[in-house]
Amino acid sequence: MRQVISLCTSKNRQEYKINDFGLIVMSCSDFIIGREKELQALIAHIMDRKNLHIYGSEGAGKSILLDWIYSKFKELDDALIPVYCRNSRTLREIVLQTAGFLLGHFKHLKSVDKFKNVKKIENPADIRKLNIRVIKNIVFAYMPKGKFCVILDHLEYVTPRINSLLTALYERVPVITASRQSWDLEDYAFRGNLAYCLYLAPKLRIENLKRKDAFYRPFRKNRQSVS
Repeated sequence: MRQVISLCTSKNRQEYKINDFGLIVMSCSDFIIGREKELQALIAHIMDRKNLHIYGSEGAGKSILLDWIYSKFKELDDALIPVYCRNSRTLREIVLQTAGFLLGHFKHLKSVDKFKNVKKIENPADIRKLNIRVIKNIVFAYMPKGKFCVILDHLEYVTPRINSLLTALYERVPVITASRQSWDLEDYAFRGNLAYCLYLAPKLRIENLKRKDAFYRPFRKNRQSVS
């Protein structure tokens, strides 16, 4: 069954900076427009280590929701480490941002070529020189070394290669994706390859609040628990 999250984003305040890989390095504010109970569905998926696909029209509030969740991740589940890719439009963007986060987390990475030569990676420029296959191998080599949760925003164009990456990620870590496409089998207006793993992910639909329901309010800590 589909669940609906209603958010209005026109007045929401954000305070964040983006590094060279498109990763958030400073979180959004403590305020978000919307009802607490609507955030609980997303929080529950995180706490239960479940995959989730968020969808809605452009400007509905998907990125605002993910920004807020990312900023509160340590409070919600301090055992998981979020990897937030804000721009997931291409495979290279996804693996570059993910590898960039892993570099920041582990301080250095190692890649092994087909001749078994080991190369130490200590700065983002080294990652950008590598091809996609090598970067993917680095990502999958380091993902098991921590309890990560991968968040992919703006995942609009899922190619077979991106689907292959998602399938592999689903087997290793919880994954939260967001796009305009529903990837819901009930949505007959959208047609695609039924082998794509996003069809199997639980869904949350985001819609704008009605005008009378749009206002600021803090998300109180004593209401964060999920039964």
